[in-house]
Amino acid sequence: MPLWFSPGLSQRVPLRTILKGTAIIGLAAYMLLAAYVFFGVLNLTHALVGALFIFILSVLFIWPYIANLLALTHYVNELSQDHKAQPPNLSFLNNVEELTEAISRLHHSWEVRRTRLESTVIENRILLDILPDAVVMLDEQLRVVRTNHTARRVFGELLEHLPEVIESPVIREAANNVLLKEKGRTVEYQGSRLREYQVSMQRFPVPSQGGIALVMSFHDVTEQKRTEKTLADFVANASHEIRTPLTSLKGFVETLQTAARDDPEAQAHFLELMAGQAERMEQLVNDLLSLSKIEMNRFSSPTERVNIWNILEDVIDQERFSSDAHHITLLLNEPEAPLPKIYGDGGQLQMLFDNLVTNAIKYGKEGGKVIVSMQEKGNPLLACDGKRLTGRYITVDVIDDGIGIPREHIPRLTERFYRVNSTKTHKISGTGLGLAIVKHILERHGGYLDVVSSPGKGSTFTVLLPIVEKTKKQEKSSA
Repeated sequence: MPLWFSPGLSQRVPLRTILKGTAIIGLAAYMLLAAYVFFGVLNLTHALVGALFIFILSVLFIWPYIANLLALTHYVNELSQDHKAQPPNLSFLNNVEELTEAISRLHHSWEVRRTRLESTVIENRILLDILPDAVVMLDEQLRVVRTNHTARRVFGELLEHLPEVIESPVIREAANNVLLKEKGRTVEYQGSRLREYQVSMQRFPVPSQGGIALVMSFHDVTEQKRTEKTLADFVANASHEIRTPLTSLKGFVETLQTAARDDPEAQAHFLELMAGQAERMEQLVNDLLSLSKIEMNRFSSPTERVNIWNILEDVIDQERFSSDAHHITLLLNEPEAPLPKIYGDGGQLQMLFDNLVTNAIKYGKEGGKVIVSMQEKGNPLLACDGKRLTGRYITVDVIDDGIGIPREHIPRLTERFYRVNSTKTHKISGTGLGLAIVKHILERHGGYLDVVSSPGKGSTFTVLLPIVEKTKKQEKSSA
């Protein structure tokens, strides 16, 4: 360990450095004293006293300079170790102006570069973390080196599931292939919870100090796949729904042209059937156009204030003829107190309730009742998916005492073209788009649909529409 000479000043200077400095400064004086002793001018005692006096003066003279040099050495060492350090006060080296200026420039340049480097590192980390895809970086042995926030969220904070992902045959084979051939690859991987990913792999382009050799990005394509499947199902179902009446019409026309050409009674019968099929096709086209229009406006919030009671009165008046034809009593219960207006699209809401009342009549019991009632409700409320709702809602119940719906079919009722297949519903006409239209209208209005039903006991369709109070500023901006 080095010996330290610290007489209480601010800098601790090694004794060896002090001795070297005093020897260099006092060398001429020591040689002169030795000559005086040799020629008898001074005796040995006087010479020793003089040497001690010269040593003390030399120490006092060189002390601050050595301290400044040691401070400079310490500062350079701190910079070399990437530590933050204050530039030293070189007050006793002011005569060396170039050195002082160089130290000042070095400090400024180092701080600027350090700040830029820290900013770059932070920015890169933030950019990596805000990426929507899960990014995983691995070394040559396919061990995880670094991940972003999305990867930690998808695979768990401790990434306990990631080794299982990497060890899957599809991922492992593709990763080894990329490491060997240095050519990127993209594979599909089905993860847990029925999530599907498109995994892109690229070899890290430059040698990495952190050992990064391979970069994987997991792009979640679950919704895309579902959309593609929904679109394919939609096209298939729409084609089927359109082809069926067209086939019937074609058959009826051929019959009228051949076997029923001279049979007025048969002609009247087939023309009636053709009119029914044409009406079915017209209703299907109208529903498809309505659904398309609703989807186009699904991101624009309604701005007009509407009275739900007035809309329900119009719907009931329009459906009177249909309910009488089915021998069903159609009732509209008036609320105990007037309910507030809500922000909504009057035309779409009328279409929504018309679909629900029409379904209640079609699937109701002959001689039974369809009851429509409305009221205002507040917390607590539960949506059909178990979500707890907050705020105030207008609820509209459409209740029938008809054939009912088995529980397993209820979650799929709002799918396009989905219909419950049973002997009781087989003869009831419909496009299978009514409840899909209801769902999309409610999504635009921020509402919910709840369905309670059981076979033979009827059904209750409950619509929940939020009561939103907009400020004058919001009304002005929406206008």
